[in-house]
Amino acid sequence: MIREFKHISSKLSSIYSEQEAISITYILFEDLLGIKKTEIFTSAKERLTPTEKQILKNALNDLLNHVPVQHITGFSDFMGLKIKVNKNVLIPRQETEELVLLCQQHIGFKKLNILDIGTGSGCIPVVLKLYNPLLLVVSVDKSEAALSVARENAKANNADVDFIQMDILDEALWSSFQIKFDVIISNPPYVTKQDKYKMQKNVLDHEPEIALFVPDDDPFIFYRAIAQFSQNALADQGEIFLEINEYLGPEAKRLFENEGFREARILKDVHEKDRMLMVRK
Repeated sequence: MIREFKHISSKLSSIYSEQEAISITYILFEDLLGIKKTEIFTSAKERLTPTEKQILKNALNDLLNHVPVQHITGFSDFMGLKIKVNKNVLIPRQETEELVLLCQQHIGFKKLNILDIGTGSGCIPVVLKLYNPLLLVVSVDKSEAALSVARENAKANNADVDFIQMDILDEALWSSFQIKFDVIISNPPYVTKQDKYKMQKNVLDHEPEIALFVPDDDPFIFYRAIAQFSQNALADQGEIFLEINEYLGPEAKRLFENEGFREARILKDVHEKDRMLMVRK
């Protein structure tokens, strides 16, 4: 078993850093074979069965062809939850966990109305609802395929979230809500097409472009729509929490200030990058 572990992590080192390769190999053993990290080097079981070896071989071939490990296991870990993912949704990332933590710190355990825009896998609304069951959580996405995944994740985690198909860029739909929201949260597309070259092949080939990219000549298209939509949809003293392009923080902040929001603050992630924007009405 140790030999197979070292073989896979060594092979993966050709396309990942050494630490990433080891982390991915641990995920394969645990999620595909049910062998926990601590058991690999301490278990009395020394050999893998032929079936287990074949499972790992198939997974390794996929990984070497840049398939994300989350698509091989079918799940991604997000704040302690197993969140189903596939080609129709973004794989949740650490930056989004930090956005959710920031939101949690501000909402506490009050009874509030929350809107999540561009839900994807549903990881944001599911975690928020489980954190505070008093919340009324509404979540929208343009993609019905993404909403299907989000509904599965909400059901699997017993989270009561109202999912609605909606394109936030369609201004005609903005008046469809009958309530005001105390909080709006979103991780919208914000990567410009010209920045594609900076991204890894496993992202470009296997995650939905619609959830990643914005036009080079209008990188703030979603932020502008959220700002204008929020003029009526957000309650007085309401707050907006956004994930942002680390290189365009000041411009995103200025956009909301120009739309009349009285407070906009750029916040850094654990790597000291400008990755979040908090806005107050």
